[in-house]
Amino acid sequence: MLFILGVLQTGISGSDPDVVCQCYPYDEALNMKKSSARTVVAKKQNSHSAVKNKKIKLAAEWLSTQPENTLQLVTELLQKDAQNPLLLVIAGRAQQKLGNSFEAERYIDEALKIYPSYVEALHAKADLLYRRERVEEAETYLSDVLKRVPKEESRPLRAIQATVLQKLKKYEQAEEIFKELIKEDPGNWLYWNNLGMLKQDLGYFDEMDAAYQQGEAVTKNNPTPFFNRIVGSHYHPERTVEQILALCKAWQPKFQPAEKVSRAVANNKTANKRLHIGMISDGFRSHPVGNMITIGLAHIPESQIEFYAYSTNYKEDHITLRIQEVCTQWKVIADTTDDVLAQMIREDEIDILFDLCGYNENSRMLTLLAAPAPIQIKWVGGLISSTGLETMDYLLSDHVETPLGVDALYTEKLIRLPDDYICYDPPYYLPPISGLPATSKGYITFGCFNNASKINDILLAQWATILHAVPNSRLFLKSFNYKNQSLSEHIYATLEKHGIVRERVRIEGSSPHRELLTSYNDVDIALDPWPYSGGLTTCEAMAMGVPVVTLPGPTFAGRHSASHLVNAGMPELVANDWEQYINITVGIANDLDSLSVIRQHLRDILLSSPVCDGKRFAKHFSDAMRAIWQRYCEGKAPEALTLSSDFAPYFHDDNQPVTLQHPVDVIALGNNSVSDGFSFQLPGKVITIDNGCGMVTGSNFIKLTATDAFHFVIMDIIGAVGEKHLPLRKKSIQHIKLHGLGDGNPTPVYMCLAPEYSSDLKPLTINGELQEKVPGKQVLAEIVAQTSKLDHIHGLDHLDWLILDSRYDIRKAIAHGERILSDCLAVQVRITFTQTHQDQLLFGDITALLTNYGFVFNTLKNIEYAQAITIDEQKTLTSSKMISAIAVYVPDDARLKSFSSDQREKLAFILHTVYGIHDLTYSILAMGSEERAEIYLEELNLRDKKNERDCPHDEVELSRYQSAPEAFIMGLEEPTTPIEAPFATLSHKSKSSRIRVVDIGANPIDGDPPYKSLLVSGEVDLIGFEPQQEALNKLNLKKGPHEHYLPHAVGSGEEVILYICRASGMTSTLKPNFTVLNHFQGYPVWAEVLRKERLRTVKLNDIDEIEGIDWLKIDIQGGELNVFVNAEEKLRDTLVIQTEVNFIQLYEDQPLFAEIDQWMRAHGFMLHTLLEERRRLYAPYVLNNQIHQGLNQLTTADAVYIRDINKLDSLTSVQLKKMATILRESYGSLDLAEKIISINSIRGDN
Repeated sequence: MLFILGVLQTGISGSDPDVVCQCYPYDEALNMKKSSARTVVAKKQNSHSAVKNKKIKLAAEWLSTQPENTLQLVTELLQKDAQNPLLLVIAGRAQQKLGNSFEAERYIDEALKIYPSYVEALHAKADLLYRRERVEEAETYLSDVLKRVPKEESRPLRAIQATVLQKLKKYEQAEEIFKELIKEDPGNWLYWNNLGMLKQDLGYFDEMDAAYQQGEAVTKNNPTPFFNRIVGSHYHPERTVEQILALCKAWQPKFQPAEKVSRAVANNKTANKRLHIGMISDGFRSHPVGNMITIGLAHIPESQIEFYAYSTNYKEDHITLRIQEVCTQWKVIADTTDDVLAQMIREDEIDILFDLCGYNENSRMLTLLAAPAPIQIKWVGGLISSTGLETMDYLLSDHVETPLGVDALYTEKLIRLPDDYICYDPPYYLPPISGLPATSKGYITFGCFNNASKINDILLAQWATILHAVPNSRLFLKSFNYKNQSLSEHIYATLEKHGIVRERVRIEGSSPHRELLTSYNDVDIALDPWPYSGGLTTCEAMAMGVPVVTLPGPTFAGRHSASHLVNAGMPELVANDWEQYINITVGIANDLDSLSVIRQHLRDILLSSPVCDGKRFAKHFSDAMRAIWQRYCEGKAPEALTLSSDFAPYFHDDNQPVTLQHPVDVIALGNNSVSDGFSFQLPGKVITIDNGCGMVTGSNFIKLTATDAFHFVIMDIIGAVGEKHLPLRKKSIQHIKLHGLGDGNPTPVYMCLAPEYSSDLKPLTINGELQEKVPGKQVLAEIVAQTSKLDHIHGLDHLDWLILDSRYDIRKAIAHGERILSDCLAVQVRITFTQTHQDQLLFGDITALLTNYGFVFNTLKNIEYAQAITIDEQKTLTSSKMISAIAVYVPDDARLKSFSSDQREKLAFILHTVYGIHDLTYSILAMGSEERAEIYLEELNLRDKKNERDCPHDEVELSRYQSAPEAFIMGLEEPTTPIEAPFATLSHKSKSSRIRVVDIGANPIDGDPPYKSLLVSGEVDLIGFEPQQEALNKLNLKKGPHEHYLPHAVGSGEEVILYICRASGMTSTLKPNFTVLNHFQGYPVWAEVLRKERLRTVKLNDIDEIEGIDWLKIDIQGGELNVFVNAEEKLRDTLVIQTEVNFIQLYEDQPLFAEIDQWMRAHGFMLHTLLEERRRLYAPYVLNNQIHQGLNQLTTADAVYIRDINKLDSLTSVQLKKMATILRESYGSLDLAEKIISINSIRGDN
C-alpha cells in the first residue's frame, strides 16, 4: 500500500515568499502489508502475539494525528523488544512529529545499525534530513544509499532525492528523476505535481500548467495539484483574472464534504461582546504574514477581541513570541486533520475565522469549506486573488488593492480599509542606509529581489528598454532560485536578445535576511515585477531608502506594491501602462539630486505612514470586525463594507453609516486605555531640546520615545549620535548634526581622540592646563559648527524640557534663552565637579545662572564617583569623591503658582516619568486637585505593596493625552573561501602569535561574536563548541581556515538533563525557576519546558585539542560557573573571559553574578565592563504595547573579565600585546589598551 506524505516547500526570494505545496511519496514503513516490513516482522517478531501486532498497527495508525500516543505505546513495546527496527522507526517518526529531531535521529540510526538495508529506516533518515533543512547532507546520504538499494524498492528514496535536488536548485537532475518516476508510475499525482513546481521555479509556465493538469486528472483525495495550479497561474503573464477565478472554483465539486455543510452558528449574538477571532496560518513567524499582522494586532486591547491562533507548524522565533502574547489561545495543528480542525474551531466558539494560508503552504481550504465559523474572512497569507470559496464571506482589502468596479471578480464581499490592508513592522536589525550608489559608482543600478518566478520574458523586454534609456546603467537581480545556473543563463540570454550585454547584469542567489537588506545599499531604484508584484519585498526596499516603480498586474497579487506605495505617500511611482512605467523609472534615474533626497528620507516616510502605523491599523481593523459582526447579529447576509478616516463605515447595500457598538469598557486603543488608578492627562507632546546629546546617548532615551509623549530636538554639535542611539521610528525626533545652542555665530569644535572629550571648549589636563599629549584628549581636528540662539529658533514658541551638558559652552546657551527659559518647565544639566574643559561652568555657576530665570536646584541623579581606593589585594574602599552627576532644576514656588494646569501636568509627568521624583510630583498635582494627588499617592503605595516595581523610576500609565496637532519643525538644515586547513594545523598552541579563542555556545543567535573582526582579519584561531547538530552543521558550512567546531556540551563531565524550552534562548541544563520567572512578563511563556533530553558533558580540562586559551567566550544559560570550576588548568593563562551573568535566579540553583565574580577574583581576574545589560518588565506592566524591554530590573548581562591590572607584570610581552588587541579592537577599551601597550614598551622585552 502506498502512503502519501506531503512535504511542503517554501520558496523565498529575499523575504517575499510565494509558497506552493511540494510533495513526495513515502512507502510507509509502518504499513504492515509491505513486503520488507513483513520480512522484519517475521525475523524479529515470530514470538509476538497477535495482540502485540495489533498494538504495533495501532501505533502506526496514530502516528499522523496522535504522535504522543504512538510514542507512549511504542516505548512500552521497545522495553521488551529493543532490537526491533520497525518499532525504532515508528518511535523515530513519532519523535519527529513532536519536534524532537535529535531523539528522532537517534532512534532511526539505531534501527539502521540493526538492519542497515531496511528501506523504511533509510527513507525515514532521508526524510528527517530534508525536513530539518540539512539538504546538502541529505543529497550525499541519498546518493550513497541508492547505490545499495534495488531499483524496484528505491522509488520512494528517488522521489525524496528529486525533491532534495530541487531544493538545492539542481533542477536538471531533479527533472530527470521526476520524469523517470512518472514513466514508472504515471498515475501518481505527486510526481506530476512536483514536476509542475520545478517548471514553475524555472519560469516555464505552459509546461508547469500542463504538469499540474496531469496531477489534477489522477489525484483522488488530495487537491494539492489544483492549489498549485491556482498559485502558479498568478505568475503566468497570459492568464486573466476570470481564468484564475474559474480555477479557484473548479476544485471544489471534487472535494466537497461527504455531508451537506452546516454553517456554524454563534451561540452569543450580543453586538458589543468581546469577539473571538481565529486565525489559521503557516506564517506566525519571520514571514510575510508575521511581518504584516503583528504590530497591528498588538494594538488591539484584549477587552475588545480575543485572538485564537491555529499554527500549521512548530516553527518559532521572536515574532512568534510576539504573536503568542497577543493571543488568548495558541494551538499547533500541524498533525490535525481538516475535519478535526473544523470541529476544534466550532468547540472554541470562534465568531470570525481568518484564513492566512490561501492556496499556499499547509493550506486549510478543506477546513474552511466545512464552514466551522459564523463568519469567514480571507486576509494576508496567500492573498493573491479571490479564493472562489463558497463559504468564504469576506476578503480584507483596501481601496488600492481592490478599486471600485472589481467586486464582480471576487466571490467574497470586499472589506475596504481606508489605508493599507496590512501593517508592516520592519525587523529590528534594519541595516544603516548608505549614500546613493550612483554617486560613488558613476552609474545607476536598478534592482529586483523578488522571487525569480516573477521574472518573465515580457518583463525582461521592458527592463531592457529602461537599461537602453539610462546609459551605462546596471541591473541587479537577487533570488534563491538564481543558484541554478541555467535559470541565470536564460535571463542573460533573454536580455542579450534585447541588446543588453551580460556585463551590465548582476545575478545573485539568496542570503541571510540581514545581508539581503544590506544588499539594497547597492541599488538606486527597485523595479517591481509584473504581473505578480512584490509585497514584503517592496516594503523592505522602501525601508532601505530605495524607491520602487510598479505597474499593477491584473490580480490582487499584482497590486501589492501599488497599495504600499500609495499608502506610503508615493503614488507617483505607480504606473498605468508600460510606457509610463518606463518614463517614471527613467525620469527619477536622471534626477540624482531628487533620488538622493528620497534615499535619505524614505525610511522615515515609510515608518511614519499608515503602512507602519499599528495603532491606526488596529482601530480600522477593529471597526471593520465590529461592523460585520453587528450585521451578522442582525441576521443580514454579508455585504461589501467601506471604511474611511473621514466618515463612519457603511455597507454598500444601503450606504447608511454604521453606529459601532464596541464593548463598553473599551475607550481607546493601545497605550491610551484608561487604568483603574491614576493617569496623566497631557495636553500635547513634551517639547524637549537635548543640547549635547546627554539624553539620547543614555539608556533611558529609547524608553522615553516609546511613550510617544515627547518631541525631541537633538542638537548634536560634535556629530556623536548614530543610528544605534535612535529608535527605528523617528516620527517625533529631529536630529541636527554639527549644530548647537549658543550665540548664533559659528564656533570651533575640537574633535578629540576620545570622543567623550570632543567639545566646543578646549579640553584640559588633570592640572587644569590645556591638553598637549594627554591620551584621549589629543585634538585630532578642529572643525566649525553653527549655533543658534535659544530665543531665536524659528517655530519654537515654547520649550517644556531643556537638557544641557556642562562639557559644552552652555553659558551662551543660557544667556540667549531668556524668553524660552522663563516659560520652561524643567532643566537637566550634566555637571562635573572639577573642570575638564577650558571656561567650563561648574555646579555653582550653573545654579546661579538658572536662578535668574526662576529655577531652583532640586536633586542629583546618576552620580559618578572616583575609582575605589585599593588598600591591598583583598581590601578596597569605595570613593566618596563625586566626579559628575545629573543636576535637576525645577521652577521656584512663584513660577509654579503662576503655571496653568496644563503646564503643571506636564511638569509632574516629567518629574515622575524621567526622574522618579514622587514627592514634588505629588505636591504639584495637589495644587490642581488634592483628590487626584491622593489617587496618585495611593497608586504608588499600592504598587509598592504588590512589589510590582523595584525602583522609583516607573511610569504611571499614560492616558487621555493627545499629540500636539503640529509639532514645530526647527528652521535649520541638516548638513548634508580559502582551502580549509585540517584541525591538526591550527595554531591553538601556547606560543601561538594568533589569539586563541574558545567559544562555548558558538551558535551566534544574538548577532556577531566579539571576535568576529579579528577572525576575519586572520588574527584569531577559534575553537567553538556547539552540541546542537543543526547549528553545528551551519557553523561548519561557513567556517574559515582558522575555525574548528566540536560537538561537545562543555560542563562537569557528567550526564545532565537538558531542558528544551519554548524559547531556544531559555534552554538550559538547569531547570527554569518559575518562582522567580512568574514575576515577569514573557519569561513564563518562553521558559515553558517542551521536553527533556539527557546529555553527556565534557570537562574543558579533558579536551586535548585545546592547549591554551587567550580569550574565552561563554554563554550557556546558567552553567558557566560549572565550566570554570572544571577548567582551571586550561584557564591558567587566559587573558579575557566574556561570560553571561545573571542577577536574579532564572533557573533553580543557578549561580548568580556574585558567585561568578568571587571565582573570577580568586583566580586573578577583575571585572572590566558589563555589556548587553538586559532588563525585564514586572508583570502585568506593559510598556508601549511591548514586554521585551524592561524599565529597571536588571536580569542578565555579559560580563567581561580581564587579568588583574595590578598583576600585569606576570604576563609575557606576547600576552600583553594580545590583551591590548582584544580590548582595543573588540571592546573599544582604548584607554586600557594604550596603558598595556605603554607598559609593554617600557618593559622592552619582545
